[in-house]
Amino acid sequence: MEWNNGTIFRVFVVSGSPSSTINTRVDIGQMELNNKVFMGVENFVLRPSVDTAEKQDYWSNASYIQLQSNNLPPFIDYSTFNDPINLPATNTRIFARIPLVATPTLGDSSLTTQAQYAVDRVLNKDSIMYEMINNPSALSSGNLNIRVLDVLGQSIPDDYILGIAFTLVIYKPSNKYN
Repeated sequence: MEWNNGTIFRVFVVSGSPSSTINTRVDIGQMELNNKVFMGVENFVLRPSVDTAEKQDYWSNASYIQLQSNNLPPFIDYSTFNDPINLPATNTRIFARIPLVATPTLGDSSLTTQAQYAVDRVLNKDSIMYEMINNPSALSSGNLNIRVLDVLGQSIPDDYILGIAFTLVIYKPSNKYN
C-alpha cells in the first residue's frame, strides 16, 4: 500500500471506566471518508485490575485482546479457531488484535506498582491495517463504540480494566488510490 499523499487522522482514546465498552467521539467529515479507509491502533496501554485472586488469574492467562466495533461492517475480518477450542469460524467486526506484553512500571511514593500492558507501535506504510470499504457513516456519525474482547471474542468482564489508552489511526488515501 502506498501512502500517496492521503490524509492521516489520529484519535487519542482514553478511558478510565471499568467497563469493557468504550464510547469515543469521532467526528470526521463524511466527505473525507468515502470509498476506501484504513484503520489501525498504535501506542496501546492497558492497566488491568488485579485486586482479587480471580482477576489476577484471569490476566495472568490472557495473552491477547481484540478491539471490535459494531459501527464497522462485519465482512472484512475473519476469525477461525482450531482444536481443542472448536468455536465456529465467522466474520467479525474486529479492527485490531493486540498481544498483551507486560511492561515494567515505576512504583509510586507508597512503594506500590500497578500491572500494565503496553505495545509501542507506530503505523507506517508497511503496516497492515483494517480496510473499510464504502462505509463512511461508520466514523462520521460522531460516536464509535469499541468493545474490548478476549482472544475468543468474549467481552472482558466489567471491573477487570482500570484504564485503557491508545491512538486510533484512520488513513484516507488520495483519490488516485480508489
